[in-house]
Amino acid sequence: MELEFGHGFIPRIGRDNYKAVDRCIGPADLFTELTLDLPWAIVDGAWAEDKPELLDTLKANGTNLVVDTSGWRYRYEVTGDINKLVHASWAPDGPVSLTDKRKCRELVLDSLRAQAALGAGAYLLSGWMPEESNEDLRSAYELICQVAAEDIDLPARPYVLFLGGHTKGIEQAMALIDEIPHFVSAIYLQLSPINPTKDGPSKLEAIVDVYLYAASKGFKVIAGHAGALTPALRGLGIDGADAGLATNEAFDRASARRKANPRPNSTSQGGGAKPRMYLGQLGRSFSDADIRQLLSVPAAAAELLSCRLPCHRFRSGNFLDRAREHSLWERVHEAELVSALPPSMRLTRVYETFRLQRSSLTTINGALAQEGLDPLDLKPIDNRLTWISRAEASRTAA
Repeated sequence: MELEFGHGFIPRIGRDNYKAVDRCIGPADLFTELTLDLPWAIVDGAWAEDKPELLDTLKANGTNLVVDTSGWRYRYEVTGDINKLVHASWAPDGPVSLTDKRKCRELVLDSLRAQAALGAGAYLLSGWMPEESNEDLRSAYELICQVAAEDIDLPARPYVLFLGGHTKGIEQAMALIDEIPHFVSAIYLQLSPINPTKDGPSKLEAIVDVYLYAASKGFKVIAGHAGALTPALRGLGIDGADAGLATNEAFDRASARRKANPRPNSTSQGGGAKPRMYLGQLGRSFSDADIRQLLSVPAAAAELLSCRLPCHRFRSGNFLDRAREHSLWERVHEAELVSALPPSMRLTRVYETFRLQRSSLTTINGALAQEGLDPLDLKPIDNRLTWISRAEASRTAA
């Protein structure tokens, strides 16, 4: 099967948002013919293995699944505190040392078997994140590729290789890419640490250089946890990117070595912390509390309460009640608008979108100032404008 990622936005789906995704891809709304185009999704394997029937709506929709078994996390002792990962069928009996070839091989094979059982549309080969910026993982990845090249008794599917890299060791990531055999169809390229909505222009350029290097070697590329930049990445020639629905829009490997703190309000009667919500007019995700404050200012509310997508169109009730649905519809809609254009026009469209988002932010900041409230930070959108301006100039010069 040829891997085609469509508009390129690949949502990450798990316990916290699967119901919202089901509502988005379920039967068409009575008042609209719009349907959500979701060719691919990444699902939390440990969550799905516990209740595989929860994937039925995605499968009925024709959505292809990549099952994330979080193999790289088993390098760390603290992973033993995460119940869902400890009880997964592919879980090793303790931390995996990269020098223990038997354990590494078993983790890759057991992960592949679990993915096949869940009906994955492509197999995600478990990889590793570097401990330090200069750690050389080539021998570890050689073993992973050797396992994949063996005659494994599994349904034939394309291979997507999880490839980890450090943003201060870009050359190491590129050296890894050079070693990947071409029976691998795609690379899920996870760089760390990244925060696509806040990183400066130079860091964004460096990150994208690695994505483009992998693409230049003939691989399809999924930019790990960089879904917040999907339209821009599509304009630059990257196949796809994944993110949660207004969550998981940043990635830091170091967090996997820290003990997890209890979720805020996790034992409250309300069912835990409210979800964040992506606002396309501003190009950012906000907490429930922040959006409530924005909506309390009439001029800001007028700017924001204009959604015409199926998540809110013809629907009454609290605007925030469909935060996850709105985040998914907005992300897909933005990606579709750019992907539908000829490649030569995409970066210009992205630049114009960023420019309009900055204008909206400025308008809302004026309204907030009149109410004596703190303004929204303009630096993230200015970073993206500078980044895309440089990218456009570089393309024009080439």
